[in-house]
Parts: sequence; structure tokens; C-alpha cells
Amino acid sequence: MPVPGGSGQGESSSTSPPQSATEAARRYAAKKFGRLALRLVNEPGGIRGTVIPHPRAPKKPPHPFASGQILDPALDAEINNILRDSTSFDDFLSKLQNWGYFVEAERPLPARAR
Repeated sequence: MPVPGGSGQGESSSTSPPQSATEAARRYAAKKFGRLALRLVNEPGGIRGTVIPHPRAPKKPPHPFASGQILDPALDAEINNILRDSTSFDDFLSKLQNWGYFVEAERPLPARAR
């Protein structure tokens, strides 16, 4: 799937969170090796990993452009490294694809379901 905003067609390349309560967030699923590896949304928050942090470990600050859940423990470190090297949500999607992930849009949830 091409990354939205790259050709000027399709979805907007905006990486800011939805501006109104009725605007749907952009949701994606990323697969690698035929397994679901990550679900993500273009809203600030954080990407939860599969590794349980040590109780005394400092809490991670909220991420400025993405939130979601890593679902494959074998890819946890790789996904976090890609996220750390990304400058925007669309850059993150593009880099995931460059690393061999199949990224596809998921149907947005209605605003009242969030």
C-alpha cells in the first residue's frame, strides 16, 4: 500500500491528531512474515511493546505522533528503532514498508466508539 500523501491522492499527509470529535483517526495494521506485528493510530500517545518494563524503570514520555500496540515480541526492538528514527506518522509508515512490513489501513472507528 502506498503511504498516504506521497502522490497527492488519497488521504491527507497531515500527521496532526484529528481536529474535531467527529473526525476519524487514521488506523493501520502492519504485518511481517505473514504475522500481525503492529496496530497503530495517528494520535499522540505511545506504542506499547510486548516486554513488561521493570517496575522501577522510568516511564516513557508520550509519543508526539503515534499510538498503538506491538503484537509480535520478535519484532518489538525493530519496530521501536524504526519509530525512534521517524520524523512523522507518514515517515514511520514509509520506513515500516522499507523494512519489509505490509502496511494496510483499517476501517476507522466512529467518533463515539473511541
